Amino acid sequence: MDRHHRDADAIAARHDAAINGPLPRAVQPRRVIRFPGWREVALWLPDRRLLVAADVLGTAGYFLAGDAERLAVHPLVRPFPPRRALRGIAPTAIAVGHGAPVTDDATAALREALRTARRRLPAAYRHAWGMSRRARARN
Repeated sequence: MDRHHRDADAIAARHDAAINGPLPRAVQPRRVIRFPGWREVALWLPDRRLLVAADVLGTAGYFLAGDAERLAVHPLVRPFPPRRALRGIAPTAIAVGHGAPVTDDATAALREALRTARRRLPAAYRHAWGMSRRARARN
């Protein structure tokens, strides 16, 4: 990912890894976002059936269209969900940068998030707006 470097040194040291070094052969990078100012690669670990996505997918409330979703495409990426990049992946778990990981029926959650990203965009924006208003009202 082209940003969020705040913990890169500590994580690399903990795992004895290079920050910009080659990936292990068991890791398959998938380019999921390529916008001006935002490039992101999700990591697919097929031997563990684990998908790691920093920003493009999330489970935090501001990603979701209310209770209808467990996993969602980032609100700014919903109009252009990375369907092609994530085609053929069948994870048992999805680790996300925003929210709790998905460990229950992750493949179905991923497929639904990609399939409904555009259709649920208005509901997701309404939900995020409502969360923002409630947070401001508490302060």
